[in-house]
Amino acid sequence: MRPSNDSSSSRALPRPSVNVSGKWAFGSSTPLPGFFRKDATGLYYIAAGRNEIRLSDYQRLDLRVDKSLVFDRWKLTIYGELINATNHKNYRMSSYNSADSRTGRASVSIDRVFPILPSGGIMVEF
Repeated sequence: MRPSNDSSSSRALPRPSVNVSGKWAFGSSTPLPGFFRKDATGLYYIAAGRNEIRLSDYQRLDLRVDKSLVFDRWKLTIYGELINATNHKNYRMSSYNSADSRTGRASVSIDRVFPILPSGGIMVEF
């Protein structure tokens, strides 16, 4: 299976001082790097072929709103942002820990990237 990546972004200006934007990113299931296979119970083992296991699809929707206030010699921008707004569970392999040479069982750590992440801030331009 060949990996596929796609992204799309959109921006709207409901008022001259307000900016609303969004970005969606998608990546088809990336391979778990290395020589691993997974059995029916979810345990990992050393495999003969490379990159046989694939992680789930990566999806992320980011939303942002900016409000700018312009003064004589400076500009103040207030923003709010929501990263991974859909709270999609994206995973990555964080480490290969060990393998049992007798059974071929491998210890692999797979972590969730990050859940929904709100942020906000203020930017001052002179």
